[in-house]
Amino acid sequence: MARSPASSRLGHRRRGSPCLELHDLWVSKAVAGRPKDVEFCRAFVREGFVAPDTLRDRLANTDDLSAAVNERVGALIASSSES
Repeated sequence: MARSPASSRLGHRRRGSPCLELHDLWVSKAVAGRPKDVEFCRAFVREGFVAPDTLRDRLANTDDLSAAVNERVGALIASSSES
């Protein structure tokens, strides 16, 4: 059975429950943009749980974002990568 691109990025916990791949989780939290989400995103980059290049790719492939949100998340990727 072929897997869709979205389902191929789902991880699986022990009992078969799907969970988001870390880069997808990062982008969703960055789009939400709450202070606690921004802190989470910075920590994930700082600790090496996610790769900035992959984040940029996932952001570029995320549909239906306003230009302002796309710019804000791109800036978060850039600033998190510098620290």
